Amino acid sequence: MGNWARTTSTARLRVPKEELREALGGRTQRALAQELGLSSKGMVSHLLSGRRTSCSPELAARIAELAGVEFDVLFVLVTPPVESRSAPRRETGEAA
Repeated sequence: MGNWARTTSTARLRVPKEELREALGGRTQRALAQELGLSSKGMVSHLLSGRRTSCSPELAARIAELAGVEFDVLFVLVTPPVESRSAPRRETGEAA
């Protein structure tokens, strides 16, 4: 049987937002969004302002390509642990 929970990787920014801005040059947020294939500038705005520090690995790869650097210069890939199928443990009140 497969895992019951879907594991989703996230790309987390490795550099401060100022370095991301510098790497992407003087483009407007709208221009960046269009070049990245996004329907609005919201995600770009959130990443550049520091409100968001992560995005999908696919978007991170496009950002790195647009900036002309390797993925791992700007981002680190984070994969959450797979959840167990077992039932949650109950507190018994006994000391371990």
